[in-house]
Amino acid sequence: MMRDASGPSIGWPPRDSLPIAGNSRAVRSLDKAFEVQTEFAKQAFETFLAESRKIHELHSELARQRVVQLEGFVARITQTTFVPRGTLA
Repeated sequence: MMRDASGPSIGWPPRDSLPIAGNSRAVRSLDKAFEVQTEFAKQAFETFLAESRKIHELHSELARQRVVQLEGFVARITQTTFVPRGTLA
């Protein structure tokens, strides 16, 4: 599940960097180079944040599922094995 969220974006070169390679060859001034680099950094950061949020949501859901399972397990154990003192004959 989490592998599906992060798997496709891992690789070299990153898919997001391919357009920057074409733009960087066409740049003729330092100002334009900074503009292209800044736009690439902004897009990379936004992609990173989106993927991080997705992974965080998956971790949260996984933790919630595990807690529910643990609560059910503890409820079964305490109902079947708990015998208050003084009730044994």
